[in-house]
Amino acid sequence: MLIPIAGLISLIASAVILVEIVILCILYKKLSKKRKAAKKETLYAAAAAPAGAAFLGPAFVVSAILLVLEAIFYLWLIICFARLLKDKEEAVEQPEPESEPEPEFEPEPEPEPQPEPEPEPEPEPEPEPEPEPEPEPEPQPIDETAPVAEVETLVRDAITITEAHDAISDDFALHLIEEAPADIAPVVVAAAAVEEQAEESGEPRYKSKTIINVDTLSENFENYAHVNLETMKEKGLIPQKTDFVKVLGRGMLDKHLIVEAQDFSADAVKMIVLTGGHAIHKK
Repeated sequence: MLIPIAGLISLIASAVILVEIVILCILYKKLSKKRKAAKKETLYAAAAAPAGAAFLGPAFVVSAILLVLEAIFYLWLIICFARLLKDKEEAVEQPEPESEPEPEFEPEPEPEPQPEPEPEPEPEPEPEPEPEPEPEPEPQPIDETAPVAEVETLVRDAITITEAHDAISDDFALHLIEEAPADIAPVVVAAAAVEEQAEESGEPRYKSKTIINVDTLSENFENYAHVNLETMKEKGLIPQKTDFVKVLGRGMLDKHLIVEAQDFSADAVKMIVLTGGHAIHKK
């Protein structure tokens, strides 16, 4: 990197010195012409010539001094760059001192691995006896009088299916269904005999089944009315050939009804009983 810079500075210095030498030559030539012309012209012209010569003389002297100083400065720069280049070449040529080889250390012999002692077999744990299954607690019999007493405090004039669903549980509702009293009339005995014959012959016990909703009964019967298959057929709520009806909960019930039917849903029982009525299972 220093060699190109030194060469460039040397070229610039040489060019500047040449330009200044040319300027000095031009000034010297003009100064000589002025002096020769001053001798030939008149006294007035001779008096004016020294004034021009007086200006050119100092300029020539100053330019010559500057040229000498610049020549010395550029020569000093070239000498400095030459010394730097020489020092750099000597530093490159001088071989680096060889580093002493590090002493080699002999590896220590590794100790021979000792055989590990074999682990003693652990004794197998004795199997724990299986715990005897705890006997399941027998279901306590439900007191049928308890739900009835509880329901009496919840009776109201009207109830919706949502209110009935949340009022009491389905298990309590099933215990609120009453059984119809047995009829000892000869017609009933004959009917029972017919049913037994139907069961023995494999024919279905009921030939026509249907359903009816509680809100339909509330709309079609008066308060404290007795509702059964016959009364529902008289009002045209079920077909005439129906021999089995199931009562379902729906809508709202605002009547106290005594309902006899072959089957009830839990919500229907709740709605009938909570309005002061009775749900009677009819065989």
